[in-house]
Amino acid sequence: MIKYATIGRGKIVDCFIEGAKLSGELQLEAVYSRNKNDGKAFAKKYNAKKVYTSLEDLAADKEIDAVYIASPNLFHAEQSRALLEAGKHILCEKPIACSAEEYKAVKTLADSKGLIYMEAIIPIYTNFRR
Repeated sequence: MIKYATIGRGKIVDCFIEGAKLSGELQLEAVYSRNKNDGKAFAKKYNAKKVYTSLEDLAADKEIDAVYIASPNLFHAEQSRALLEAGKHILCEKPIACSAEEYKAVKTLADSKGLIYMEAIIPIYTNFRR
């Protein structure tokens, strides 16, 4: 079982959590929010055990294997870097970084640590209803 945390509380996070449940391989362990009360409400909605308002505290949690990042785009690379440094696998909403240089630097870090750092983007062959 992969224990994961989320960053962000938007509709896309709701969709991700619901999809993760279907896998039977992922367990939501924690949520991160800049606002403690908002984080608690979101955690309660999905029965997450932990709420973090500090990225450093989330990164230090040894029970978290991976993090789904759906924060504002400007924070993607910074948050990914901090969590990769702590040994977390990352699935990050698009865009994964704000520049090619920023992406390459974070990808290099992930590769050096043997971690997954991947952009959450819809597959081009998804069968959309028309």
